[in-house]
Amino acid sequence: MKRTFKSTYFWYSVMFLIVTLVTMGFLFVGGVSLVENNDGIGQHFPALIYWHNEVINLLLHHSYIPKFDWHFGLGQDTIGVLSYYVIGDIFFYPSLIFPASLLGYYYTVAAIFRVYLIGISFIFAAKRISKLSQIGLLIGALVYTFSGYTSRVLYTHPFFSTALIILPLLVLNVYKVSTSANKRNRIGLTLVVAWALVNNFYFGELLGIGTFVFLDFPIGYTPRISSRKINIIRNIVSDYWSMISAVILLPSLIQVMGSARTGHQLANGLSVYPLSYYVSLPGTLISNFNMEFWVVGGVIGFGVMGCVWSLRRWKQFKTTNVIFLLAVLAVMFPVVAAFINGGSSPSNRWVFMLLFPIALSAARMVTNCVSLSNKDILIMFVVGILSAFSLFAISGFNVGFSAAFVVFTFFC
Repeated sequence: MKRTFKSTYFWYSVMFLIVTLVTMGFLFVGGVSLVENNDGIGQHFPALIYWHNEVINLLLHHSYIPKFDWHFGLGQDTIGVLSYYVIGDIFFYPSLIFPASLLGYYYTVAAIFRVYLIGISFIFAAKRISKLSQIGLLIGALVYTFSGYTSRVLYTHPFFSTALIILPLLVLNVYKVSTSANKRNRIGLTLVVAWALVNNFYFGELLGIGTFVFLDFPIGYTPRISSRKINIIRNIVSDYWSMISAVILLPSLIQVMGSARTGHQLANGLSVYPLSYYVSLPGTLISNFNMEFWVVGGVIGFGVMGCVWSLRRWKQFKTTNVIFLLAVLAVMFPVVAAFINGGSSPSNRWVFMLLFPIALSAARMVTNCVSLSNKDILIMFVVGILSAFSLFAISGFNVGFSAAFVVFTFFC
C-alpha cells in the first residue's frame, strides 16, 4: 500500500481524475457524449459503427468485408478510407465486445482513456531519459496531457490524441538504441515505429519527422551518437517498419494520392501568412482562442515557464533550445507547414510534437526550482504580458472576450 501512494502513476491518476471531473463532469451528469456535431457525427462515429459491424459480421458470419463501398461519398475503397480512421486504431478493437447500441458510450470512454494514457506515456519515457523528481514528473505530465491540442482533438478528432501517446515511446526507444548496444532495444523501436504508421499514416509521417529531429538534435540527455548507431536507427525506421505496416500503410497512401486535397499548389500559393496570424502567435502559447492554420497551443502556465527557464540556460539545454528556435522559424513560413503536411496545404498540425520538449522543460524546471532567479520570473511575466496583449489584440481589444479567463488563470 505504501508503494502505491509513493507511485508517480498513482498520483497522476488522482490528478487526472480530479481534472476530468471538474472539466467534463457535466457530460456524465447530462448524459452527453463526446461525439462532436461536425466531424464527430459526420466521420469518426459512423466509421466506428461501420467497421464494428463489418468485423462482427466477418467473425460471426464469415461474410467478407467489401473492397469497395458506394456509401463513402460517390464510392471509395473501403480499406483506403477506413485505414485513416479505425483499422489501425488499437483503441477501436475493444469495442467489438460491446453491442452496437453501446458504441456511443464506448466512443466517449475511449476518447477519455486515450487522454489518460498520454500522461502515462510521458511519465514512462521521461523518468527513463532524464533525472526528474516526482513532482517534476507530475507537472510535466499535466503540461503534456492537458494542452490546448488535447482539448481540441478530444471533441473533434479523438484518434489524433494517439500520436501523443506514441511520441514519448518513440523518443525513449531512439534514446535506448543510441545509448545501448542491447539488440533488444531495436525490437522496441521497430514495434513503436510500426505502431505509429499502422495507427495513422499521416501522423506516422509527422512522428517520423519528429523522430529524426530528436535523433539529430537530442533533447539534452544523450551523448554524441555514433554514425553506426544512426544508421541502425534509420534502417529500423526505413526498412523494418515498412514490412510490418505495409498492409495498412500502402492502401492509405494510394487513397491519399488520389485525394482532392493533393495536387494543389504548394502552400495554397501563400508565401507569408496573413497579419492576423502573426499577431495571434504569442497568444497561442496560452490559449486556443485563435487557431489559424492549425497552430494549436494552449500550453498551461508551467509549460510556458519551462520554455523560458530552458531558454535562459541556453548552453545547459542547448539542443532543446535549438528545437524551440527551429519551431519558431517553422511556424513563420507557410511553405514549411506545407512541406511537413505532405506538400499540400499549410497546416501546422506538427506543433503537437513540441509538447514533449515543453513538458520535459517544465519537469526539469520544477525539479531544479531552486535555480529559479528573479530575472527568470520577470521574463516569464513579460512573456505572459505579450501573450495577453496578443489575445486582446486579435479579439479587437474586447475586454469581455472568452480568452480573458485564460489570461487571468495564467497570471494566477
